[in-house]
Amino acid sequence: MAAAPPRGSVLIVDANAGEALRAFVTGEGYEAHTAQSPGEAVGTLAAGRFDLVLMDIDYAGGGADDDLLGAITALDRDLPVVLLTPMGSVERATEGMRRGARDFVRKPWEPARLTSILRNQMELRRALVELRRLETRSDD
Repeated sequence: MAAAPPRGSVLIVDANAGEALRAFVTGEGYEAHTAQSPGEAVGTLAAGRFDLVLMDIDYAGGGADDDLLGAITALDRDLPVVLLTPMGSVERATEGMRRGARDFVRKPWEPARLTSILRNQMELRRALVELRRLETRSDD
Protein backbone atom coordinates (compact mmCIF):
# COMPACT_ATOMS: atom_id res chain seq x y z
CA MET A 1 0.00 0.00 0.00
CA ALA A 2 1.41 3.40 -0.98
CA ALA A 3 2.07 5.99 1.69
CA ALA A 4 -0.32 8.92 1.83
CA PRO A 5 1.02 12.14 0.35
CA PRO A 6 2.19 14.68 2.93
CA ARG A 7 -0.41 17.08 4.28
CA GLY A 8 1.86 20.01 3.47
CA SER A 9 5.43 21.21 3.69
CA VAL A 10 6.87 22.93 6.76
CA LEU A 11 10.14 24.81 7.11
CA ILE A 12 11.46 24.78 10.68
CA VAL A 13 13.92 27.53 11.62
CA ASP A 14 15.22 26.65 15.05
CA ALA A 15 18.84 25.84 15.91
CA ASN A 16 17.97 24.19 19.25
CA ALA A 17 14.76 22.22 18.78
CA GLY A 18 14.75 21.90 14.98
CA GLU A 19 15.34 18.16 14.81
CA ALA A 20 12.81 17.37 17.53
CA LEU A 21 10.25 19.56 15.76
CA ARG A 22 11.09 17.93 12.42
CA ALA A 23 10.45 14.49 13.93
CA PHE A 24 7.15 15.64 15.43
CA VAL A 25 5.93 17.39 12.27
CA THR A 26 6.91 14.41 10.09
CA GLY A 27 5.09 12.11 12.51
CA GLU A 28 1.96 14.20 12.02
CA GLY A 29 2.08 13.55 8.28
CA TYR A 30 3.78 16.72 7.03
CA GLU A 31 6.94 17.05 5.00
CA ALA A 32 9.48 18.89 7.16
CA HIS A 33 12.74 20.68 6.39
CA THR A 34 15.03 22.48 8.80
CA ALA A 35 17.18 25.59 8.56
CA GLN A 36 19.72 26.52 11.21
CA SER A 37 19.97 30.25 10.48
CA PRO A 38 17.99 33.11 8.95
CA GLY A 39 20.22 33.12 5.85
CA GLU A 40 19.71 29.41 5.31
CA ALA A 41 15.96 29.86 5.84
CA VAL A 42 15.67 32.57 3.17
CA GLY A 43 17.67 30.48 0.70
CA THR A 44 15.57 27.40 1.40
CA LEU A 45 12.32 29.36 1.04
CA ALA A 46 13.45 30.93 -2.22
CA ALA A 47 14.40 27.52 -3.64
CA GLY A 48 11.31 25.54 -2.60
CA ARG A 49 7.61 25.61 -1.95
CA PHE A 50 6.43 25.58 1.64
CA ASP A 51 3.02 25.80 3.26
CA LEU A 52 4.12 27.04 6.69
CA VAL A 53 7.18 28.24 8.61
CA LEU A 54 7.81 27.37 12.26
CA MET A 55 10.39 29.87 13.48
CA ASP A 56 12.17 30.45 16.77
CA ILE A 57 11.25 33.93 17.95
CA ASP A 58 14.93 34.80 18.34
CA TYR A 59 15.18 34.75 14.53
CA ALA A 60 12.14 36.95 13.93
CA GLY A 61 14.26 40.10 14.15
CA GLY A 62 12.71 43.47 13.81
CA GLY A 63 15.71 45.55 12.88
CA ALA A 64 16.58 46.48 9.31
CA ASP A 65 19.44 43.97 9.12
CA ASP A 66 17.96 40.97 10.90
CA ASP A 67 14.30 40.85 9.97
CA LEU A 68 13.64 37.25 8.92
CA LEU A 69 9.92 37.68 9.46
CA GLY A 70 9.92 40.64 7.04
CA ALA A 71 11.98 38.70 4.50
CA ILE A 72 9.54 35.79 4.60
CA THR A 73 6.59 38.12 4.14
CA ALA A 74 8.34 39.77 1.18
CA LEU A 75 8.84 36.35 -0.46
CA ASP A 76 5.25 35.17 0.10
CA ARG A 77 2.70 37.34 1.88
CA ASP A 78 0.33 34.40 2.36
CA LEU A 79 2.89 32.03 3.89
CA PRO A 80 1.91 31.50 7.52
CA VAL A 81 4.69 31.98 10.05
CA VAL A 82 4.22 30.49 13.51
CA LEU A 83 6.66 31.71 16.16
CA LEU A 84 8.18 29.36 18.72
CA THR A 85 8.63 31.13 22.03
CA PRO A 86 10.10 30.22 25.39
CA MET A 87 7.90 30.62 28.43
CA GLY A 88 7.49 34.26 29.38
CA SER A 89 7.91 35.66 25.86
CA VAL A 90 4.27 36.48 25.18
CA GLU A 91 5.03 40.18 24.65
CA ARG A 92 7.61 39.36 21.97
CA ALA A 93 5.24 36.88 20.34
CA THR A 94 2.47 39.49 20.29
CA GLU A 95 4.84 41.97 18.66
CA GLY A 96 5.78 39.32 16.10
CA MET A 97 2.12 38.81 15.30
CA ARG A 98 1.71 42.57 14.78
CA ARG A 99 4.55 42.32 12.28
CA GLY A 100 3.03 39.45 10.30
CA ALA A 101 3.32 36.16 12.19
CA ARG A 102 0.04 34.27 12.30
CA ASP A 103 0.35 32.54 15.67
CA PHE A 104 2.81 31.38 18.30
CA VAL A 105 3.54 28.23 20.25
CA ARG A 106 5.29 28.17 23.61
CA LYS A 107 8.22 25.84 24.14
CA PRO A 108 8.01 23.13 25.21
CA TRP A 109 5.12 22.76 22.79
CA GLU A 110 1.86 20.98 23.53
CA PRO A 111 1.41 18.38 20.78
CA ALA A 112 -2.35 18.91 20.39
CA ARG A 113 -1.98 22.70 20.13
CA LEU A 114 0.86 22.49 17.61
CA THR A 115 -1.05 19.95 15.51
CA SER A 116 -4.13 22.18 15.54
CA ILE A 117 -2.13 25.25 14.54
CA LEU A 118 -0.43 23.39 11.67
CA ARG A 119 -3.76 22.17 10.32
CA ASN A 120 -5.61 25.47 10.73
CA GLN A 121 -2.88 27.67 9.29
CA MET A 122 -2.40 25.42 6.27
CA GLU A 123 -6.14 25.43 5.60
CA LEU A 124 -6.15 29.22 5.85
CA ARG A 125 -3.21 29.42 3.44
CA ARG A 126 -4.98 27.22 0.89
CA ALA A 127 -8.08 29.43 1.14
CA LEU A 128 -6.02 32.61 0.66
CA VAL A 129 -4.18 31.17 -2.33
CA GLU A 130 -7.49 30.14 -3.91
CA LEU A 131 -8.98 33.57 -3.22
CA ARG A 132 -6.01 35.28 -4.91
CA ARG A 133 -6.32 32.89 -7.87
CA LEU A 134 -10.00 33.72 -8.26
CA GLU A 135 -9.37 37.46 -7.91
CA THR A 136 -6.69 37.31 -10.61
CA ARG A 137 -8.98 35.34 -12.89
CA SER A 138 -11.88 37.76 -12.41
CA ASP A 139 -9.63 40.74 -13.26
CA ASP A 140 -8.94 39.32 -16.74
